[in-house]
Amino acid sequence: PDSTGNSEKQSGKPPLPNNVLAELRKGSYYASLELVQSLCDTSYGLVDIFPVEDRKIALRESLTEINSHIASSEKNGGVCFPMGRGIYRVVHIPEDESVLLNSREKAPYLVCVEVLKAETPSHSKGSSDVNKLSKGGIPLANGDVQLPKPPPWAYPLWSRHEPQNYETDRMLNSTSQVIDQAMAQLWEAKVKFVNVSFSIEKIGRSRSIAMSESGRRIRQPTTESHDLSGDSQAVVDQPIEWVKVTLSAVPGVNMEDVDDNEPTRKKDHRRVPSTIAMEEVKAAALKGEAPPGLPLKGVGQSTENLDPMATDGGDPKPTDALAGELWTVKKERIRRSSVHGKLPGWDLRSIIVKSGDDCRQEHLAVQLVAHFYDIYQEAGLPLWLRPYEVIVTSAYAALIETIPDTASIHSIKSRFPNILSLRDYYVAKYEENSPNFKLAQRNFVESMAGYSILSYLLQVKDRHNGNLLIDEEGHIIHIDFGFMLSNSPGGVNFESAPFKLTRELLEV
Repeated sequence: PDSTGNSEKQSGKPPLPNNVLAELRKGSYYASLELVQSLCDTSYGLVDIFPVEDRKIALRESLTEINSHIASSEKNGGVCFPMGRGIYRVVHIPEDESVLLNSREKAPYLVCVEVLKAETPSHSKGSSDVNKLSKGGIPLANGDVQLPKPPPWAYPLWSRHEPQNYETDRMLNSTSQVIDQAMAQLWEAKVKFVNVSFSIEKIGRSRSIAMSESGRRIRQPTTESHDLSGDSQAVVDQPIEWVKVTLSAVPGVNMEDVDDNEPTRKKDHRRVPSTIAMEEVKAAALKGEAPPGLPLKGVGQSTENLDPMATDGGDPKPTDALAGELWTVKKERIRRSSVHGKLPGWDLRSIIVKSGDDCRQEHLAVQLVAHFYDIYQEAGLPLWLRPYEVIVTSAYAALIETIPDTASIHSIKSRFPNILSLRDYYVAKYEENSPNFKLAQRNFVESMAGYSILSYLLQVKDRHNGNLLIDEEGHIIHIDFGFMLSNSPGGVNFESAPFKLTRELLEV
């Protein structure tokens, strides 16, 4: 298309992209694909290398070659990190931080990835078009973006309200919120100290525009009595009513006498009680009131003091970091040794590269975990889950997000042979009957209940101690959803329990 400007204007096609930007975008796209493919091929190729020490050397050599490709792709747009929210550019993979995971027949490994947060380009025209769509709208194609107004099908079904109804909807929403707050206060205070009264005032009439069954808007007629042919409806006069909610205090009741056990919980709150409790413990620790036990990151001490590897160097203790090193300490250590650490937007990510397993069901499961957690939060339930991300690259390879500051129950028991039960571990780590111990207990209960419901409804099987993680705050986390719904290990459904709740877990 050398001289087709007039034809493009006549046909209404969007302009062709800038050649330089298109080349950069294409180069970054292929470089990102090549990075993922190289990581997966490395895991697949390490299977044939023996002994394990030679396998570690081969892994670092392969990562060195991958780093050279990352550096050479900088001039072509760079490499995008394929996981997480936001746009991040991969700058380096520290070879010495790579870890081969224990596996008999496969060679999964863990790597840390240095990334830089990329500035998202702001398009004024594109952003204004996007603002026309509410939540749930269908994204517009290139041709539809050029339209002055998005087409009707791009709007979500529940947003097709008439303009006259917007103020009424807003008023009804605010009214319902006031009523909910007042009733919640009355219920939780257990003392009647507020009278709620309602009054309705008519302030006029409005005319609504009729909608046909096909969804098209019918032009408003000039007269009120106008017949409409077909399946449409006539224009209807609707009275506008103002709902007034009056809250008045009962005489003789002092607010000091009201026994308010816990703060009012809104319907749409997005924070579970364990998160709030963590903030309370951190605030107390800033005042010097929190006893030792739970390793709270960044509370009144520097990251150097949090490093468990710099304490004794002797036998591991339950109060040490579960992963051997806190994630914040590890991130700061790698930042100081990296040539990219002083760049703005620097961050560190950790992923597991797996080959030889079909992780497509795992991909489905982690999406369901995220949906379950959203449902728990929207319902205001004190339940906790830890969603993580899985990217399936083929039927035999995948990238899996790692959960930092965790260890499996199996590894905890192997690491501390003197600890006979999980309850003993919690007592040794958090100090029994201390505020940190009670907080860890609550975190364990909330996460245990959340995962029990999920395991029951999805029929998750094969819940052994290697698939159950404990984090630094005491939560239990389920991983590896290879057997769920209708399939079981070995094809034999020998597990009759609806979910795993052993005596050891009950003791905690």
